[in-house]
Amino acid sequence: MSGEGKTEVNIQINKQHYKAPSDSMTGAELKALASIPAGNKLFREMPGKDPDQVVGDTERIELHNGDRFYDLPPGVVG
Repeated sequence: MSGEGKTEVNIQINKQHYKAPSDSMTGAELKALASIPAGNKLFREMPGKDPDQVVGDTERIELHNGDRFYDLPPGVVG
């Protein structure tokens, strides 16, 4: 694991392209990058029929080029 990497990673959040400033970010940092309201849930799209992964605000995840994320407001089931 690279931890606090300095590599930019090309990702999509809500179908918009972003350059993540690090290869490891928290859910809150990803929300801030895309100006997503703090109360919304963030999800990482998983390949195939795997269920999408909820990314918690304090959860640090490894990012890879091509990762896709989306958010849903409170009360909406993903």
